[in-house]
Amino acid sequence: MGEKQKNISLEDKVSIIKKVEASPGVSHVELAKQLGLAPSTLNTIMKNRSSIMEGFENCGNSKRTRLKQSTYDEMEKVLLTWFQQARAANIPINGTILKEKVLQISLQLGMDNFKASNGWIDKFRQHHGVVYKLECGDSKSVDEPTVAQWIQTLPNLIQGYKLRDIYNADETGMFFNLMPDKTFTFRGENCTWW
Repeated sequence: MGEKQKNISLEDKVSIIKKVEASPGVSHVELAKQLGLAPSTLNTIMKNRSSIMEGFENCGNSKRTRLKQSTYDEMEKVLLTWFQQARAANIPINGTILKEKVLQISLQLGMDNFKASNGWIDKFRQHHGVVYKLECGDSKSVDEPTVAQWIQTLPNLIQGYKLRDIYNADETGMFFNLMPDKTFTFRGENCTWW
């Protein structure tokens, strides 16, 4: 009985290509043995190295094993661009928002019969390395002019109060029109809301 075929991720394929290119005098049969691959698998990877390298650079998920394009490739590209812009602006994106946006894009592209199923959203997330995370903390830099203004204003505000009567209200907030506390984001990306 033959060996079970194993799926090799794009990341691993790129690593294999680099090892082969770094060993110019070694035969593919010997390299395949060293890498634990069938020689035909190694030859296929080397034959497709340009598309593998391009796919690795353009793919958000280096753990993918295939470069198969989506049926809705153009729509995915537009959605991915929108998603990247929204995340760059720290806008939280949940499943409902993602579905509404992809439906809007599909209508603009003339795909009237497209259904944004949970399965389609899951495939999109897998293809582009998108995960669902809890947003937390403030990580952006402090606005220096505002701090300088408060340093001048604060003594006047606390004048007449004893220090024991002054409280820190930094963590208070209003929940009117509250944004989601979880968001889709790219794997490995820090997930903060400020």
